[in-house]
Amino acid sequence: MDPPDHTRLRKLTAQAFTVRRIAGLRPRIQEIAGTLSRTMAEHGPPVDLVRFPLPTTKRG
Repeated sequence: MDPPDHTRLRKLTAQAFTVRRIAGLRPRIQEIAGTLSRTMAEHGPPVDLVRFPLPTTKRG
């Protein structure tokens, strides 16, 4: 996209990705990634990354 649409959308998304917000998400992301890693290790190779996706859901 070109300005002004790009500028408008960038401002909207930048609000969601502040340093504080990302730091607040870190523990949950690490928990999810750790669980997925353990599950994949238990399953053994080869690993199907589509079967074990890292979810992009909003925490409630």
